[in-house]
Amino acid sequence: MKLSKLYSSDSRFEAITFNTDNINAVLATGTKPHSVGKTTLFKLIDYCLIKKSKPKFLEANVFEDFNFYLELELADNSYLTIRRKVKKRTKIAIKVHNAKEDFTSLEDSNFDIIDGYDKVMSFFKEKINFSINGSNIPKYRNYLSYFLREKDDFSHPFMLNKYKKGKDVEWKTIVASMVGLDDTIVRTKYNIEREIESLESEIASLENNSNFSLSDIEVAKETLLLLEAELEEKETLYTNFDFYLKEHHINKELVSEVEENVASLNKERYSLDKKRKLIEQSLMKEQEIDLKKVQKLFTEVNINLSEMLVKSYKDVLEFNDKITKDREIYLQAEHQKIVKRLSDIDESLLTENTKRKELLSVLTDTDTFSKFKKIEQEIVTIKTNISLVEERYKKLREYKCKLRRVKILNKRRDRLVIKLDHSIKTPGDTLVTIKDTFKKLSRTVLGVDAILNIALNSNDNLVFETKVIDTAVILDNSKEEGEAYSRMFCFIFDASIALTYKNQNFFHFIAHDGLFDNLGIEYKKGIVAVLDLLVENGLQYIFTSIEDEIDNEEFLALCKTEYLAKELADTNTQRLFKMDTF
Repeated sequence: MKLSKLYSSDSRFEAITFNTDNINAVLATGTKPHSVGKTTLFKLIDYCLIKKSKPKFLEANVFEDFNFYLELELADNSYLTIRRKVKKRTKIAIKVHNAKEDFTSLEDSNFDIIDGYDKVMSFFKEKINFSINGSNIPKYRNYLSYFLREKDDFSHPFMLNKYKKGKDVEWKTIVASMVGLDDTIVRTKYNIEREIESLESEIASLENNSNFSLSDIEVAKETLLLLEAELEEKETLYTNFDFYLKEHHINKELVSEVEENVASLNKERYSLDKKRKLIEQSLMKEQEIDLKKVQKLFTEVNINLSEMLVKSYKDVLEFNDKITKDREIYLQAEHQKIVKRLSDIDESLLTENTKRKELLSVLTDTDTFSKFKKIEQEIVTIKTNISLVEERYKKLREYKCKLRRVKILNKRRDRLVIKLDHSIKTPGDTLVTIKDTFKKLSRTVLGVDAILNIALNSNDNLVFETKVIDTAVILDNSKEEGEAYSRMFCFIFDASIALTYKNQNFFHFIAHDGLFDNLGIEYKKGIVAVLDLLVENGLQYIFTSIEDEIDNEEFLALCKTEYLAKELADTNTQRLFKMDTF
């Protein structure tokens, strides 16, 4: 993939056409070559290459109606244009085409896709189909900044500025992948180490705060078994006793009720039994009529017998017989009722007395209920202790699992380290090529031999270093020299990667912002020689520079003619955007 053209729907941004087979210079000229748009250009290209967030400068209201278009040349010589609108919540558009075209007037319906970030990125990755060493690149933007280096990314050849606040794994896996190492091994190792670190922190916390040790596991287990056995025993006692009580509805109130029932039944029985005896006695007596007594009775009530009742003795006897029979019938009926009720009372008393006896057999011991309550309390205490021991046992098991997990992870990590170490010490073709290229380019640019050193440190972490190995040269350790060497090693590393993958579907362009700034003349000569090598190998190179930083007159002449992609100056018509500064 190469950069072909950057243009806009707004005439205040003049189109920049890049030569895909040559060097492209973006020169800042004039007496005030700074703040004319060199770095802004790189940020704009980065945005057009489907960066999720837009650069800060585009938040200015003046850019609200701008649409930007970046035309890319793909490996099959077809083209792909990306449209980015500045307005908020606007979708990204892509058009694939066979020849260079201007799509500022193209209707939305004629783009191949207009959608949100995720779907457009998926479409884009499918079209560019990046891969190195036979493996697809899932996140192409992770690699982009090594080939589109802004000024802030020249402080370290491998760790870009955006990764300085993150974890090393983010950039080391990318660099490992580019130099031909298995980035899966590197990432997996880092992930395992993070998990080990987390587990060891949890283990230390358990050991310090909970006084855990492996020997406690068996103690907790045995304690739990003992408590469960004791609980089972107590619950059996409780269940049996409680069942009996509930089955018979036994309590002190119930005993009082039974006793009251017995007393009431006995009282009633006594009364009925007395009546029964009286009735029986009455039925055994014969009723005789004594006329004298009758006469006396009548006289006592002032009734003249002779006048009121003139009856014969025979009539009186008949009357007496009749009354006696009626009375006997009544008494016999009443006797039967009493006998029946007495029989019922006897049965009830038998039942109540039996119940009373059973109740008293339990309640006569004054300690029975206190024992019952004690069992209840003991069960509660045992259950509480079981809960506590179970919780500790659970944590102890987790503790043991964490220790076992750490051991397993350490073994897996060690196996990965062995694989990684082997791939470093017995490098594959890709790594050999990159190292050789790096060494040759270092000789060309720096005039000394330098190597790309890859090793494992004392923590078995990957280390990427650039080292000068020419002992005949004593390097100046000043800040300026250090910054210059760092910038040149960035250039050499990027060029080494691009040259190594020149025949694979990868970035076939390198863009550097301000590479020549404050470099010595000899270094600049070496860089120019490498630029020619890049072009010879079909790679595109884009750079920004202040005109005065290019000391080589021949190269400067080419930069102002054949290589010139854009000339910038501090005027409203020659800045990157033809407007006042924003």
